[in-house]
This record gives sequence, C-alpha cells and structure tokens, in this order.
Amino acid sequence: MKQSGTEEYWYGQVRKGLLEYAVFSVLTSGENYGYAILQELRSYPSMTKVTESAVYPILARSVKEGYISAHSVKSASGPPRKYFELQAKGRIKLAFMQKFVNSLQKDLKKLNADYEPKK
Repeated sequence: MKQSGTEEYWYGQVRKGLLEYAVFSVLTSGENYGYAILQELRSYPSMTKVTESAVYPILARSVKEGYISAHSVKSASGPPRKYFELQAKGRIKLAFMQKFVNSLQKDLKKLNADYEPKK
C-alpha cells in the first residue's frame, strides 16, 4: 500500500480521478477492445502505470449505466474479445467532463503563475 504523502500516491489519485475521462476520450475514435484501450492510455507518459484493474471496472460500470455498449467478437488468436463503444449518453457525459477538464487546466495554469514556488 502506498503512503498518502508520497509522490506516487498523489499521482495515482489524480490519475484515478481522471481515468473515466481518459477512457471515454479514447473511445471517441470508435469501438475498441479493453486491452487496446489500456495500451492506448499507457501511450501517454502520465498514464504508463494504469492497470487493467483500474480500467475494466470503469468499462463495466459504464456499460451498466448505458454510457458505453459492449459486444463480443471471435478472435483468431485466443478467446473472444469484448469491444466497447461510446454511446450518445456517454458523449454527453464526456462533453461535460471535457468542459470541466478545460476549466481545471486554466485554473491550474493560473495557480501556477500566481503562486509559483519560491526557490
């Protein structure tokens, strides 16, 4: 268990808070299967430590709530793959998440400018 005062703990908490936004964003490019979504997220430097145990519950909950649809497709190599697709309800949710993230980015930039740490 990570201690709450560590950098890694803090980074993890921020990632966890923004992960649903990131998953929905990846799905705007079209349907994809879980592992490919995870790999896409991990291609971003701040998301390299995202795990299956963080992504799959978001996908499952979002399917249950109607934000994402899911269907299985036979795979030439191995078990069937479950594909996920962002639905209209999910796009509406993503729009307000994007609005908040954009506002947060502006606020953080201003906070950094207004309260730059002393050297």
